[in-house]
Amino acid sequence: RILVVTGKVHKSAVLEQIEDLSTDNLVLELSPKDSTAAIALAAAILMQREPDVIVGSFAADHVITDDAEFHKTVREAVAVAATGKIVTIGIEPTEPSVGFGYIKAGTELAVAEAPHARSVVKFVEKPNIAKARKYVESGQYLWNAGMFIAPASVLLEQLKVSEPCLHAAIMDLAAQWDTDNRKAAIEKIWPTLKKVAIDYSVAEPAAAAGLVAVIPA
Repeated sequence: RILVVTGKVHKSAVLEQIEDLSTDNLVLELSPKDSTAAIALAAAILMQREPDVIVGSFAADHVITDDAEFHKTVREAVAVAATGKIVTIGIEPTEPSVGFGYIKAGTELAVAEAPHARSVVKFVEKPNIAKARKYVESGQYLWNAGMFIAPASVLLEQLKVSEPCLHAAIMDLAAQWDTDNRKAAIEKIWPTLKKVAIDYSVAEPAAAAGLVAVIPA
């Protein structure tokens, strides 16, 4: 139940490291398209296989040292996602870093299995040091880990609203993924996809619509 999205040059390395990974669960990008295409295609493929699926996308550039604590955080995120939200994981800042985007957390959410869940007021791009210092001192902001947990249907519905052409192309490609036409469909559709980060295409507009929650980690 793990799907890996990576560049085509990494295919052999991924299969060597995850020996039991089915090639049906390996999505190879023909070219870099930032994060929306990768995450949306994964969500669309999984939604076809399991319509009510809740998906989590976890970028490969984090070091997680406390697995048990991370699992608790993800379980809370899944519980909140089941209420129809897009959930992000926020890292409690230890310093005014300019290397992260920030999440402004709002009110606590009343979800029994997720005692730490908060609404998201807004996402803020990487700030200058003065702003970063203000954010950290306020106690209202978290670092944006770039991890998203959501019902695939909700994530894709938001993409349809904010990037309808990209959504249509992704759904077309996903429809052909588990068929003999996969290779031809990738070669035809992937080069046409818009290059855009999921923060802009989904997270920010969804936050403005009150659809995003955060679990502080």
